[in-house]
Amino acid sequence: MRPEVKVAYRPTAPDRRPIYEWARDHVRDIPGSPIKGRFDIRNSPWLKAPFDSLTDPLCRHTTLIAPVQTGKTLLAELAVAWRMVNDPGPCSFTFQSDEMAAIEAKTRLMPLLDSIEAVARILPRPGPLRTQQEIYLGNQFLVLNSANLAHQQSQSIRYKLNDELWFPRWAEIYPHAVARVSAFEAQGISHILDISQGGTEGDTAHSSFIGGTQEHWHADCLSCGKPMPLRFHIVREDKTRAGVVWNKEAKRDDGTYDVALAAGTARFVCVYCGHEHADTERTRALWRGSGRYIATTEGRRRRSFTYESIVTHSLETLVTKYCLAENDFARLGDENARINFRQKQEGRFWVVEKNIIEMSDRKKSGYLTTTYQTEKVPGEVARIMVCDRQQAGWWVEIGAWTPEPAYRQLYFGKVETREMLRELQRMYRVDDWSVGQDRGYMPSEVDRDSVAFGWSGIQGAKTKGKRWPMRDHQGQIINVPISDTYVAAVGNGHTAPYIEFDGEWAKDMLSNALAGRGFPYLLPDDFNPLWPDQVASEEKREVRPGVWHWCEVKQNNNHALDCAGMMIAAAMARGVLRFDPSG
Repeated sequence: MRPEVKVAYRPTAPDRRPIYEWARDHVRDIPGSPIKGRFDIRNSPWLKAPFDSLTDPLCRHTTLIAPVQTGKTLLAELAVAWRMVNDPGPCSFTFQSDEMAAIEAKTRLMPLLDSIEAVARILPRPGPLRTQQEIYLGNQFLVLNSANLAHQQSQSIRYKLNDELWFPRWAEIYPHAVARVSAFEAQGISHILDISQGGTEGDTAHSSFIGGTQEHWHADCLSCGKPMPLRFHIVREDKTRAGVVWNKEAKRDDGTYDVALAAGTARFVCVYCGHEHADTERTRALWRGSGRYIATTEGRRRRSFTYESIVTHSLETLVTKYCLAENDFARLGDENARINFRQKQEGRFWVVEKNIIEMSDRKKSGYLTTTYQTEKVPGEVARIMVCDRQQAGWWVEIGAWTPEPAYRQLYFGKVETREMLRELQRMYRVDDWSVGQDRGYMPSEVDRDSVAFGWSGIQGAKTKGKRWPMRDHQGQIINVPISDTYVAAVGNGHTAPYIEFDGEWAKDMLSNALAGRGFPYLLPDDFNPLWPDQVASEEKREVRPGVWHWCEVKQNNNHALDCAGMMIAAAMARGVLRFDPSG
């Protein structure tokens, strides 16, 4: 028997009202939304203009760059639902991975479609015409897929939706994805919707945004009445700060913030008249009532929109996140929380500059490589030895950490034999469990050393920028740049422990520390003269639009850099350095 094909239900005439008015009457509840009840555009007026652009017959491309959990995915979902009953056509919704496509289908989009009576009555029963991520009707289909080349071929698409373009994998896939609409575009009936949080300047999300009208969300000042941009960071013409401000006394002399003082004094300053707006729900309600987009460039065929978390979050909440991120950077040189705040809360693009690891003008540290061989550094909480294994010998670094955190290098040099390696360990009184050996080369030999001497293996991840899920002290899942401890089977019932780490993160940390922007990084006055040259063997450069990586500039000369990266990873594994991905 042939599978049943349902003829799509149609009202006597398509409902041409704006999507948000249709949704008000048809969407009784939004799966997973913290706001229960019918959809109401008054709760999120910053979505009104993007909705209108989706049904504008002269607009072919809409881009929305916005903070996390502020409605940008809901915009796409409601557009899919409206089109299925009012303006059908082949539709593809593409995500950064198969996993994310499946999660969207299971938890959000398919339950939403089932909950809307006008949509549910035309949907096929589960079977050949309806699977977990696909729906086929007589004159249209909906497919949820991932950003890989195979999924961006074959069928013509009228409606193309692309999610989270800030992910690097989109750089290669995006041209193929948008080319799918070409046949319908020639007829003047296609539409592309790009949605994303902020990413890196020059990446696919950034290119999509600047290719449009670049419309920013504004609201009327309660004093001068002018439409002011609702942005966290604004600088006035006289160089004073507008936007979100707090008491100057909250910033300490060491560059860190008194978080409670800053958050408790947060207010919003008009960029034009300097009027201070209180951090209240009444203020946000008045902003919602007067809010509108103001475009940077003119155009109608391709529109782009952006707004920040200030439209939904209290200033106290945002300032708390901002100050915690700044404190992480001031104390550790770790920019991850800073970057996350810019991208996920401000919905803006992080600017990466070409970077090299270099030593700033350094004062005498007041100690030698022999000073702490037989005694501890004052306040020392960890002494670590890392070994970069070579075909002949090892490059070795030994260092001591104090809890601020601060680091003192005690030794760096080349060791020829395993016996000399063990003697160096004893000379500097490093515990066996505090010795780490690079496992990227000859891992079986490294594992045997671990079993024989009680050492551990350390290896950089093959995937740049890799993260591992772990639970923080509150039980929340976070992604961190080092793995948990793995074990490798060695034989005779023995196992060898090792960890992996993200070398990109470690080099960023080292670069900031040596430039004086992170934790104190001290070298002995008689440090090995090869060390500065070897840590400068790589530079951070743009390898493709919006994607930056550390790359070799001096081939086979990065032993000190590898040791320094392992030292930073080992310190994090010991809990001396911490990683905070919040923002």
